[in-house]
Amino acid sequence: MLGLALAPAARADSLGSWTPLPSMTTARYGAVAAVLSDGRVLVAGGIDGAGNATASTEIYSPATETWTPGASMASARAFAAAATMSDGRVLVVGGDVGGSPSASAEIYNATSGSWAPAAAMAYPRERATASALPDGTVWVIGGAVAPGSELYHPATDSWSALAGTPSIAGGVAATLADGQVLTAGGFDLAGSSLIPGWGLHSPSDTGDWSPSWMQSPPYMASAATLGSGDVVVAGGLPSLAASMGSTAAQVYEPSVTTSMPAWEPVASMTTARYGAVAASLPDGEVMVAGGEGDSGALASVEAFSPPTVLNVSPPEAVDTAETFSGGVHVGDSLIYGEGSWNPDFAAGESFQVQWQRCSATCQDVSSYPGSPYYLVSAADVGSRLRVVFTAHYAGGSASAASNELGPVAGSGFHLEAGRLTGLLPELSSGMTYLQVPVDRDNTDGIGEVSYRVWDPTASGYPALPPLTGVLAFPPGQAYEMITVPLSINGVPYLPGSLEVDLYGGSPLSVVAPATERVDIRDPHSALYIRDPANPLALPSTPLGGNPLSGAQFAADYFQSLPARQALAWSASDPSAAAKVTVIADEPNVQRFGAWNGGYPGWNVWSYLNRLGSQEPGAVPMLSTYRLVYGHCGHWSDPPLEQAAYHDWITGIAQGIGAHPAVLFLEMDSLITVGCLSPHGVAVRMHELRDAINVLSNDPHLVTYLDAGAADALPARVTASLLRRAGVAQIQGFFLNSTHFDWTSKEIAYGEKVSRLTGGKHFVINTAENGQGPLRPRHRAKQGNEVLCDPPRRGLGPLPTTHTGYPNVDAFAWIANPGVSGGTCRAGAPPSGVFWPELALELVRHANFRVR
Repeated sequence: MLGLALAPAARADSLGSWTPLPSMTTARYGAVAAVLSDGRVLVAGGIDGAGNATASTEIYSPATETWTPGASMASARAFAAAATMSDGRVLVVGGDVGGSPSASAEIYNATSGSWAPAAAMAYPRERATASALPDGTVWVIGGAVAPGSELYHPATDSWSALAGTPSIAGGVAATLADGQVLTAGGFDLAGSSLIPGWGLHSPSDTGDWSPSWMQSPPYMASAATLGSGDVVVAGGLPSLAASMGSTAAQVYEPSVTTSMPAWEPVASMTTARYGAVAASLPDGEVMVAGGEGDSGALASVEAFSPPTVLNVSPPEAVDTAETFSGGVHVGDSLIYGEGSWNPDFAAGESFQVQWQRCSATCQDVSSYPGSPYYLVSAADVGSRLRVVFTAHYAGGSASAASNELGPVAGSGFHLEAGRLTGLLPELSSGMTYLQVPVDRDNTDGIGEVSYRVWDPTASGYPALPPLTGVLAFPPGQAYEMITVPLSINGVPYLPGSLEVDLYGGSPLSVVAPATERVDIRDPHSALYIRDPANPLALPSTPLGGNPLSGAQFAADYFQSLPARQALAWSASDPSAAAKVTVIADEPNVQRFGAWNGGYPGWNVWSYLNRLGSQEPGAVPMLSTYRLVYGHCGHWSDPPLEQAAYHDWITGIAQGIGAHPAVLFLEMDSLITVGCLSPHGVAVRMHELRDAINVLSNDPHLVTYLDAGAADALPARVTASLLRRAGVAQIQGFFLNSTHFDWTSKEIAYGEKVSRLTGGKHFVINTAENGQGPLRPRHRAKQGNEVLCDPPRRGLGPLPTTHTGYPNVDAFAWIANPGVSGGTCRAGAPPSGVFWPELALELVRHANFRVR
């Protein structure tokens, strides 16, 4: 850790604090909030604890600290926008109404306590922002599916469109005292990425929306203004891949000049939330209410009290920072040090700290706004670093800057290309292990790097099990050794080629020739490089966001269960063999579950290697059925079972390795949450997030998470569960895997879920739905359809990636047609066993049309 001789000033209660307020009467997220003219706070709409959009409202009284119900809106709205107009009325616009983004608007009159319709916007908008301007208009910015922004004119109940505004969804906005609107974060619909910063805007300058950098740009966060004029931004999703909301909060300080940092971290909330609402309170505090947490919609409320700031005295107390010397490398942690400056503080004064990266000019680059610490990154290589300290006081401000440190040298971990290959000829049959050295370019400080070792060319048994681990580099240590065993259960094994992957270097990075993953035989190999546009490494890049498009899928023509049955009948009953071949000729989905033992990696690895030899270039499809297997009855996985599942899914990931594959993750895992305890649901979500994190290390794997079926759960409930489980991190979800619902109904249902999960793509199981579902006589008691071997069902639409629907990546026979669902019909074998009579029945009643 390097020190700069610029002393930090002390702050009392420097981070502020959060205190609980009475909970709302309704748990909700994706609602709107607005401050009424008498100081009360209106909260309206959102998604309730049952996963349904609501039109209900409630009003918080700061004077009595109570919530009372208000008049319901005309429409149930989720992810709408609201602003309090200059006449005290509240305008609520857009949102998700009836499953689609809406352009409608309505106005709440606090005097009469009633709602009235308002003119509709030009475009439907969901997850937009609404800001009241000094001239009485309301500026609505962005929103999903809508271009630009619009101004509402209360006097004429009309709208005017503004061009030049980017398509933003899920950001925050607040009107400042000078009339400008602060916007921060959100999702750039055009660029399909989070907006990396903040900006100050007005309707007259919409042509310039270049964001200023900020450490943690918010998405689905909440924002409101403190009595001081500062803006609090709290919660939200820290990244698109995040599966849980955040407790983090930060404050924007308008009084700080734009050349200095305007954001400071403050105390974290007591509860993680995203999709919450925020409002200003009469005492100068900010309240944050509701949102979605790990357990679903929240009713809890908390208030932020700003810190008491003790700041610097007049400018003569500011000294120039002392100079310092020394090298600086990627991964070093810098902090400005204690000096002799110890100013007196006075109320109303403030200070700011800013790290800057300098080449021809200096730019602000703080790791965390206002933080004395800075973590040197690869982006700093070749530049110099300095820290600037600025004091703001009643009469003006003054700054002191350190000298520039650098230039920054790169640092990290790497495998020397060819080293492992060079060692192999020297191995003798008596060796029981091999040590692979990992070099570190710089020996200052502490660092860690993860690794994986495996043999992608091995065939037969024994084969080298994939190894994973973490290497630690204390100060001064230039290299570390990975120990690779060369025997399995006492059987000597000499690998033909080892692959060593390095990844996740912290605080240093993995550097050339080991950029995240390295093939020792060829450091330039694409074997471990994931192309987001073509993750399956197909000969040509897929189009339309469908990574499966253009793939040839493996059918396992020789060893699949229907293929074996067709072979067995080929001589004795050629007609029956031909019928079963209809199933055997289509792409097969190999299922793995608890029956594969605690480490399924061998089974997966063997299956993929066999298919690679039988059907070169074909992409295998896999499914897992492990979490639900035997677990229901208000179940909650204990810690040992959670650990066992982590090990099991790690085995799946290790077995897949760098093979291109499609995985349908955990059939029935969301559709069965109704039989879990509340704690069990939270555990299930944690297990699925963990599984997705583990599987995401495989470079050529495309993953879909089971989302049940249209006749099982409401789309909003399913979407909420998917978001909590981490669907943002993978390609999407799949439907109908254990049901027989019509394909057309699953498409419509999937489109609803897709809209609620940010446009995620999906796959539909059509293995046995050619005749649709069999409805039981007593649906209230027996469920919406017969799920165990229903008679007279038929094969559905053939597997294809040409579905005709942009969000439907494929129709696939995920359910393995012909495999018994259990001994629920006369003559049926146990679950998982191929039943030839069932297969023939499915072929006989097949209907390949989309119905």
